[in-house]
Amino acid sequence: MQCPRCGQQNSPSASWCARCALPLVSSEAPTGELPQVRAPQGPKPGTYPSEWTSQQPGSLKYAPTYAPERPATGTDTHVMPRVSTGLVPAETIRASMARRLKRFVLVIGALAALVYAGWAGTARRNAFTDAASKSLDELKSSDRLDSVLLVVCTVVVALAIGWMFVGWSGPPSTLRVGALASLGVAAVAAAVAGYLLGTWEQDAETASRGYLMLAIAFALAAVALVLELVAARPPQTKTDRRRLASRQNAGAHTRVG
Repeated sequence: MQCPRCGQQNSPSASWCARCALPLVSSEAPTGELPQVRAPQGPKPGTYPSEWTSQQPGSLKYAPTYAPERPATGTDTHVMPRVSTGLVPAETIRASMARRLKRFVLVIGALAALVYAGWAGTARRNAFTDAASKSLDELKSSDRLDSVLLVVCTVVVALAIGWMFVGWSGPPSTLRVGALASLGVAAVAAAVAGYLLGTWEQDAETASRGYLMLAIAFALAAVALVLELVAARPPQTKTDRRRLASRQNAGAHTRVG
């Protein structure tokens, strides 16, 4: 019998080719066709053959110790549960640290603004309104203390005002609008105070009004910092979180548009 693959001549009773091991056509099969070999049928998904469950000592056929594989279906909605590793992303840590640092700077700035506002509105003004009843040493001491407080408090308040705008996203809230309005009025009051103190020319009444306006300017700056401190607090309720999310989405749409 000739092998249809390699042409090797084999004996008529051979079932396999001696050269290429190709199964040879039996006498019952038509010429040119190979016998069809059916694959063994395995067990249905989720079931075991009866011989696997014998568990007889010395038997090589044991029941499998693994769970049967779930059949894949188009409606299978099984989702593996997400396992929390307990690790916090670095971005979240940096954002939390920035919020805490911002709160600290705003508190320090508000306290510095209130300190100088109280000083300028009381003791410093009295140094001009009651100058006749004060000695020269008291007036010089008041001038030196005022110079130190004015420089230190101005620097601290300016840094705090710069930190006000850290983390702003989307349209400002009502509290932040109020903070901006307070800063605007404080800037006008500071400009008026600078004009009065620069042109007082030994007029005690003009200097007193100048320091009063300066006290108002620092007090309004403290109000603006406190309003931003309240506006920058993390949302505590679901309503606050929804409002924050809606403002952020509105800001994102505005930037995209």
